[in-house]
Amino acid sequence: MVDIVFAAVGALVVSIPSVYLIKSYATWIGVVVQPSSDRWHVRTVPMLGGVAIVASTLLPVILLDAWDGSVRWLLGVAVVFSVVGLVDDIKNLLPSTKLVAQLAGASTLVFAGFVSELTPFQIGNVLVAIFWIVGVTNAFNLLDNMDGLCAGIGTIAVVAFVISRVLGGGISEPDTIYGAALGGAMLGFLLFNFSPASIFMGDAGSLFIGVSVAGLTLMPGNPGSPNMLTVIAVPVLILAIPIFDTTFVTLSRRFSGRPASQGGRDHTSHRLVALGFSERKAVMLLYGLGGTSGLLAIFVGQFGIGYVNLIIALLVVLLLLLGVRLAHVKVYESRDLEGLPGERLTPLLGTLMYKRRLAEIALDCLLVTLAYYAAFWIRFEDFSELNESDFQFFYAFFLQSLPIVLACKVLSLFSMGVYGGIWRYFSLSDLSGYLRGLLLGSVTSILATLAVFRFEGFSRAVFIIDLMLLMLLVLGSRISFRFLGEVAQQGNNDGQRTIVYGAGSAGVALIRELVSNPSRGFLPIGFIDDDFELNGHRIQGCNVLGSLDDLANLIPSYNVETIIVSTDVLTTANQEQLKQVCLKSGTELIRFEFKLDRL
Repeated sequence: MVDIVFAAVGALVVSIPSVYLIKSYATWIGVVVQPSSDRWHVRTVPMLGGVAIVASTLLPVILLDAWDGSVRWLLGVAVVFSVVGLVDDIKNLLPSTKLVAQLAGASTLVFAGFVSELTPFQIGNVLVAIFWIVGVTNAFNLLDNMDGLCAGIGTIAVVAFVISRVLGGGISEPDTIYGAALGGAMLGFLLFNFSPASIFMGDAGSLFIGVSVAGLTLMPGNPGSPNMLTVIAVPVLILAIPIFDTTFVTLSRRFSGRPASQGGRDHTSHRLVALGFSERKAVMLLYGLGGTSGLLAIFVGQFGIGYVNLIIALLVVLLLLLGVRLAHVKVYESRDLEGLPGERLTPLLGTLMYKRRLAEIALDCLLVTLAYYAAFWIRFEDFSELNESDFQFFYAFFLQSLPIVLACKVLSLFSMGVYGGIWRYFSLSDLSGYLRGLLLGSVTSILATLAVFRFEGFSRAVFIIDLMLLMLLVLGSRISFRFLGEVAQQGNNDGQRTIVYGAGSAGVALIRELVSNPSRGFLPIGFIDDDFELNGHRIQGCNVLGSLDDLANLIPSYNVETIIVSTDVLTTANQEQLKQVCLKSGTELIRFEFKLDRL
């Protein structure tokens, strides 16, 4: 453990001054990134931060003599990748040139034994290993698209790897020390790279991080689980966010007619910001998802996949829903994922999940299966209280009854007309249809199961648990789009600070519109209303701050710039008083009207 701490802390201590010196040197020699239309930053920022990451990682590994054969191979290839990235940062290599170098490096690692025995066919294992190394390397390269994102996600990934290795008995192994040193180096760099970044790592850093993490998850000699799902799940969970972002960007660019290698502001992080998140909040959200998947990887490595398979399934559903929602955020100026010509392939995630009933039904089939399995799992405590024969008995009934339950529940939801709705505008009227469909589905599935199996071998409690879980999953998936949008707007301080006069239906509709569309340029602070019973109440997330008589004091207290009148019940005296208050304070006065005109 001392070696691990020394490697992490040593790399961190070395990284901080190294990054500072490299930043000054890169600025002096002119290796900087200028703002451009396809890049996120708006300032000139020095590059070469990756050089500091490489140096800070190597030094502790060398001092601790953590040089067995496998680590030596991995470090050698990682340094070569970093050199290729450095040349690209300075000279702009062709994507094909970088790909050839990556394939050569991946083949070298495979030759050195970086292969997992996933299949009985060695050629298949070799191809999977090469694809994994090249894919993960490019995933981190693509992830380096916003301040602090690549370094932060990389740090989370190697921390999960190191903890998993320590718990698995690899406390003093060279690969564990390598991972700890890499984590410390990235953390030191992150102090300069978190928003607003004062230095970028460039390809010299992202390629080094990517191949290092990919190689660590394939390190020869690490004890593996006899369960093949566990062997696959651990590295995939450690790298869930890079894999998710790369898959999302590749698909979205493919279906918008753009090459995957072309840069652009269309990553998950960029879309989160376009949705309303601040840059820091978007990065922190991805950190949270990466940390969650990392914790699951640690748990799977220790106890196997059987204990957390439901949570993993929920994480997959969550990422799928997030991808669907982000696919509808406009990021392309000329072409948007929602508006491609009809003769072209339309966006896979956005169109299928959001506009077509078939994909909604497919999602509900997944949720029904998940809820039904979870109901059995909860009822029998993961079958731990049953012996092997009893487990096979109940599990067999789960498999036999699943098609019946699926058909009954999905058909019931379909009969209530819930498919085809716009999830961003999910309302109470939609809720009633879902509740009727879910209740009808449970009743019909119980009756159908009774008719076919006469409840032989079934627990009645399973159906009650199943109904509650399915309600949470189905309704949660529909509400998630609206919830994400509202969370994105929380803490948004852009726009003219505005008080709405009138907390009635028109005022509520106005607040909802201003919050959901910050591009209008108004930041709602609260309401005023002459109904004193509303004073102090909270409506649509905004407080009723007082009445018209309080407005003169509220304007300076809340730095109000605009008053919008939403009420149509305004006396002449009140209107004159309002005008005088706004005139004296220099506050803009606007009237909001709901008006229908015949054409």
